[in-house]
Amino acid sequence: MRRLAACLLVFCCACSKPPEDVRKSHLIGPGFRYLYANQPRLQRVTHTLEINSEFGWTLQSVKAGPRATATLSALLEEHPEAVAAVNGDFFSKEGLASGIQITGGRLVKNPATSWMAFGMDGDNRPFIDTLTCYGEIIINQFTSLLIDGFNRTRQSEEFILYNSFFGPATNTNEYGGEATLRLRHGHATVGDTVQAVVIAIDSTTGNNPITDSTLVLSGHGEKQVRYIRRMFVGQILEVAITSSRGRVKEAVGGFPVLVRAGANDIRPEFNKGEFYAEATARTAVGLSDSALYLVCVDKTPPATSAGMSLFDLAEFMISLGCTEALNLDGGGSSTMWLNHKIVNKPSEGEERKIANALMVLKP
Repeated sequence: MRRLAACLLVFCCACSKPPEDVRKSHLIGPGFRYLYANQPRLQRVTHTLEINSEFGWTLQSVKAGPRATATLSALLEEHPEAVAAVNGDFFSKEGLASGIQITGGRLVKNPATSWMAFGMDGDNRPFIDTLTCYGEIIINQFTSLLIDGFNRTRQSEEFILYNSFFGPATNTNEYGGEATLRLRHGHATVGDTVQAVVIAIDSTTGNNPITDSTLVLSGHGEKQVRYIRRMFVGQILEVAITSSRGRVKEAVGGFPVLVRAGANDIRPEFNKGEFYAEATARTAVGLSDSALYLVCVDKTPPATSAGMSLFDLAEFMISLGCTEALNLDGGGSSTMWLNHKIVNKPSEGEERKIANALMVLKP
């Protein structure tokens, strides 16, 4: 009887032993690793891409189309050069990203208010910062028109500049004026000034077409329409788009900042809100002195992975060595794609359609 009791005690002790953590590391290429961690005691599963930009890896933002959404897998079907990717910014049901987006130097969307962003500057250096763009149309050395907004609905007494990321046409009414500009070389990129030639003037109909090689300057208000009517077909203008960080090649928005100067930026008073305190699937981007990190946290049945609060996510980014980190869209949007397949487990069981994404390109 005693022997049986002893055996049962040993069996129970063996059964109650906490499960061991499972960690895997896969080298994708020089300076680029995928890290998987399953920590049963913490009920946490994380997926991390560690990227050393010194080896030539670059990041690019991609949009699902004007006012559209698509799964991450579908987005990447059009980008065979992509090696890995994660979902990007928060977005509206119409597919409009909440913050800024720049892709290939071209402005997709400018935030209405200050909104944090992850981006790559003109020298392919990553940054996390507030980011806003400004623009002007330079008619001559004495006259320039300040642009009030980009790729958004035109309001009273405004100049709005549209490119093809807005859609096939400006969708404006007849109460204004529009000048269609054909770029002489390349695209109008953030941080540069380019020449354009006026190819059409319209002050009666609105809703003018936009192509990949044209811009439309749309104005509403007596002064704005008067300036447009003074333009003429064949006139050479300059389009200058600047940003609060100079030249920027890529950017996506995010909120909130998780880590700032190496410290957790999610203060205790924030954790009273469900958005901050709820343990859920999360996506984040972070920067250390030597690498860039893209992270997805799973939210599956709690016994496997319970997700993270924003405070815990910030602590996790710090544990990777990040001195700066930014939260991206989470929940059902959290998705990581690597070598032609989704490697995390989306919390809704399948991929959610998203507005934009960050993809990693081959050197």
